[in-house]
Amino acid sequence: MSQPTYTHEALRIIQEELGWDNPSDDEERLYIAFYALLALTLGEEVTRSAIHDAWSLIAVLTSRHSHPSLVPFDELPEHVKALDDPYAEVVKRVARKLREKEDRSCAL
Repeated sequence: MSQPTYTHEALRIIQEELGWDNPSDDEERLYIAFYALLALTLGEEVTRSAIHDAWSLIAVLTSRHSHPSLVPFDELPEHVKALDDPYAEVVKRVARKLREKEDRSCAL
């Protein structure tokens, strides 16, 4: 079997942070993939808006085309924007863990 890559590690840590030991459906797997991508690309600079954009894409991909929150982030009420906070924090934690792991491997 081949060695896990940095992308495998990002996916694994996101899944662990979300507490989804065994993703049960395609939607959960999409969240894991999109949040891992955000951790790898935006890292600790991820915003609630980026989390909302990921959610919006997943909503469209999973046929929730008429959800009332499918609007640009700035148009959402604050209480809806706040729902993205925990996921932004997960992505930031994962980004830190990935960076720390990279720092440790570079130090060897």
